[in-house]
Amino acid sequence: MAVVMVVVVGAIAVIGVGSGPAGAAGSNGQGVTASTIKLGLVQVDYSCIKDFVDFNRGDQEETYKVFVDDLNAKGGILGRKVEPIYRDFCPVGNAQALSTCTSFTEDDKVFAVVGVFIDQSGDAQLCIAKNHQTVEIIHNVSQSWIDQAPKGLLLTPNITTDRRLSVILDLLARDKTLKGKKVAVLSQQDSKSRVDQLVTPTLKKMKVKQGTSGVLTITGTDTTAAQSQLDSFIEKWKGEGVDTFV
Repeated sequence: MAVVMVVVVGAIAVIGVGSGPAGAAGSNGQGVTASTIKLGLVQVDYSCIKDFVDFNRGDQEETYKVFVDDLNAKGGILGRKVEPIYRDFCPVGNAQALSTCTSFTEDDKVFAVVGVFIDQSGDAQLCIAKNHQTVEIIHNVSQSWIDQAPKGLLLTPNITTDRRLSVILDLLARDKTLKGKKVAVLSQQDSKSRVDQLVTPTLKKMKVKQGTSGVLTITGTDTTAAQSQLDSFIEKWKGEGVDTFV
């Protein structure tokens, strides 16, 4: 969170609120007045995935407020106080993520959206940065999304998901971590292209024995079909002697 807020300050300073993002209303840009900058702070609703993910970030809004209050106490961004707008979304499917995009950009009219914003298809991320030309500083960003967005509007404090996956695969190859293992690859529809382009070719290059690849179908917030598919894949992998998963 601290890294993200630092990037926010730097990015807005570089972009310059005087001109604002392309297409933004007003001389200061959408969400910007002479004394305030309206930021959309997005956070995952972990209650909707508690059956599948044994993890949460606690009270995310209170965590955000610590940094916002500290930033404002130090004069804000370029002398403007941060006006936070908090919104939660469920990361299963992308209906809520797309709704969050329109809420931030059309209803709240924020200058920028910051935080953890997940849509494996990239549609929701591009809804903000490309369709509404609003600054977006988030985690888990694919290079292809950055390439599709206007320059400087889709940013991340991390390396891209593609680069991170390549680094992990390179380390596995260098250290021969998968030697003697039988590996199965599990993905969902929206991430299958990344598997086809990066994972499968690298595993073949490593000459790693592979089991059946599993692709889960997730429709909206209903994970019933995906759970059934996963159970089926698990039984198949047991029969194949799979002992490692990507």
